Amino acid sequence: MITINISGIQQSSKIINKYVQNSEKFVSKAKVGQKADKVELTQESKSFSVAFKEAKEAMSKGQQENVDKIKDIERQIASGEYSVSGYDVARKILFD
Repeated sequence: MITINISGIQQSSKIINKYVQNSEKFVSKAKVGQKADKVELTQESKSFSVAFKEAKEAMSKGQQENVDKIKDIERQIASGEYSVSGYDVARKILFD
């Protein structure tokens, strides 16, 4: 089972990108006729990479949806159209 710490995705992404950049520098410096280091990724690591990209995309999409909702609520408050039923408030207090 793979656990992803969502709050650390951006930091992890920076670390992975830096690692890839440094790896490319070392491979490009290999002398002619000298074998370069070879890295093979397991299927599990490839699956993690795909899941990581999908999680990152989902977070980005979710953030935009939240921004849109917040802007809509701000607009409703400013125009005096925003109202919340007492039932909804009570339900949130009791069950969330």
